[in-house]
Amino acid sequence: MMNKTRRLNQIAHVASFSCAIHCLLAPLIVFFLPVLGHGLLSPWVEVPIVALSIAAGCFIIRQGYCKHKKRHIVALFTLGVLFWIVNLGIELSLNLHVDGVLLLIGTIFVISSYVINHRYLKCC
Repeated sequence: MMNKTRRLNQIAHVASFSCAIHCLLAPLIVFFLPVLGHGLLSPWVEVPIVALSIAAGCFIIRQGYCKHKKRHIVALFTLGVLFWIVNLGIELSLNLHVDGVLLLIGTIFVISSYVINHRYLKCC
């Protein structure tokens, strides 16, 4: 049983690090490669990316919550995800591009929840 917990913790750390790298590099990729940037504006690409990001984030936050039981981390993550979903809904249903403001705010909340989660895991 202990080996399974250790393995899940390793997966959570890798997923958390991967997400941080993604959050840092994705804007640069979109900025420097306009062709790729326009390809990412398709709903067939955006929806699965958001869904995968939410699923990975839920896994990461859940692994930390099981150890430290801090609800405000879950609230920060949930608020960030809601901003992502509202942004995606506005872009897809109303065909309005809000210049990623909601996406940026949501990302700040999600990254904050990851950082705080990681700090609590270090002290546990």
